[in-house]
Amino acid sequence: MKAQRGFHPVLHGALLALLAVYSIFPIYMVTIESLKSVDEDVFGSPFYVRHPSFEWYENLFERQEWVTHAALTTHTVPFLVWTKNTVIVFTAALAVILTTSLAAGYALGRLRLPGWRLWRRARGRSSGFASADRSGSAAGRCRASTRALVCRAHRAAGHPARAGHLRP
Repeated sequence: MKAQRGFHPVLHGALLALLAVYSIFPIYMVTIESLKSVDEDVFGSPFYVRHPSFEWYENLFERQEWVTHAALTTHTVPFLVWTKNTVIVFTAALAVILTTSLAAGYALGRLRLPGWRLWRRARGRSSGFASADRSGSAAGRCRASTRALVCRAHRAAGHPARAGHLRP
């Protein structure tokens, strides 16, 4: 009999459900709190709303500095200014992250850092990648399909096939 790997399907489903509740619960609580009135926020249940109210959203885009909600007077939020600032910071951060990530990815893909041969040997042939360093020459470091194209072009130019080249 083959040994089973992984979780039992019921346990797996229970863990996924627990993770979903853990992820969605804060969003639910913020939404519930924003729909409560001042009185219900203080004296009501923390998990549901008896009388939903959009009074916190009514003056969201107003230019007034002070707004009165029932017995509470609050300072308005400069929502559009904050949204504009968020978009600016997001765009700048995205540009910096993409630029540095692309440069790092290119460098890691092209450079031969100390220990790269040991890393390739440790990964072994089970990784699914073609072994790139068989002969140590420039052609040996190319992928097999690239070497096959070079050999075809070499033969098409009238040169005889040399020993050690891949023959497609």
